[in-house]
Amino acid sequence: MNLALDEMPKKIDYKVFKQHGLGGMLQTLYNSSPYLAINALYPKTFKPWEFSVKNYWKNETRDTAEEAIKWLVEEKLNLDKNEIWKVRRKHFLHYNLGQILKIFYQNSHILALTYVYDF
Repeated sequence: MNLALDEMPKKIDYKVFKQHGLGGMLQTLYNSSPYLAINALYPKTFKPWEFSVKNYWKNETRDTAEEAIKWLVEEKLNLDKNEIWKVRRKHFLHYNLGQILKIFYQNSHILALTYVYDF
């Protein structure tokens, strides 16, 4: 597919594996998880929430949500605690974290940031 590494989470899903004749392999070896397959090739390069996984956050804990929020703020947005005010809802959505807000934080990015960064 000739994708840059940072494009993979947005562009690789189950349909892509199936279109390339790899749906059975994905199902058999990786429990139909594009993340697990890509992680086998590029260990510790991506987080599971970067890939569109239906209902991923329904099976996770608030601790994992907190880890994802810190990843968003500190790694993806490169902000420190004094710059938290720059984080917007659109950032959560862009990095596939919108469901965190719905499931854990009453649809509020402010509540999520307040909970994680205690401000």
